[in-house]
Amino acid sequence: YYRRNKVKLRALQCPASIYRLYHADSDKVTVYQTEAAHEHHNGSTRSIDENVKKVIENLVNNGIKKPKLILRALQSRGINVPTLAQLNNYLVHYRKKKFGANKISLGELEQWCKDNQNIPLDENESFVISYKILYEDEDDEDAEDNDGNKFRIFISSIRLINMASISQHIHADATYKLVWQGFPVLVIGTTDFNKAFHPFGLAICSYEKQKILNLSSIVFKLVCKKSIKLH
Repeated sequence: YYRRNKVKLRALQCPASIYRLYHADSDKVTVYQTEAAHEHHNGSTRSIDENVKKVIENLVNNGIKKPKLILRALQSRGINVPTLAQLNNYLVHYRKKKFGANKISLGELEQWCKDNQNIPLDENESFVISYKILYEDEDDEDAEDNDGNKFRIFISSIRLINMASISQHIHADATYKLVWQGFPVLVIGTTDFNKAFHPFGLAICSYEKQKILNLSSIVFKLVCKKSIKLH
């Protein structure tokens, strides 16, 4: 018994099939063929259809991220279901396209900072307040050594920076429990009279000894110069 296009269990099968009967008392072979037309996907089975990709992306963006749940959702909609391996490969590709690679080069980081420097209309949307990229052939008086590439970034929003402009003091601290690309993320903010902490933004710096001092001074300069207003 032969099926024209065998796909995974519970998925829609192509109705076209043949049955070959080998006679025991002779060399005759009788072939039976169904009259149903082929309904399988004629394209390459190595890739997922573009329309199916869009449905998968919508499911992921709506919170359905587990491969088995995505396959069930596709089946319930009567959509041609990819294999689990195909789906996993595409999910890796889509996440890389949406969120970027797991590791980023210094040049890519610099371009990302440039692309996200514009002040957004939404006062709650984050953007790059300040950044500095130093390649290994450049000198920096703030760095304790001149070996290798270095960077520092400060990310915040209009609302948070405006709140910083009325603060009396600023705290900056880092923990190796919160890291990005192997570098600790610094949380910068202030405290009120009840000792509650209010963050102003996040900073990342490849420097080790002076990173808190440098980034804190950057925030002070930004706040003292002017608070960012939405026009």
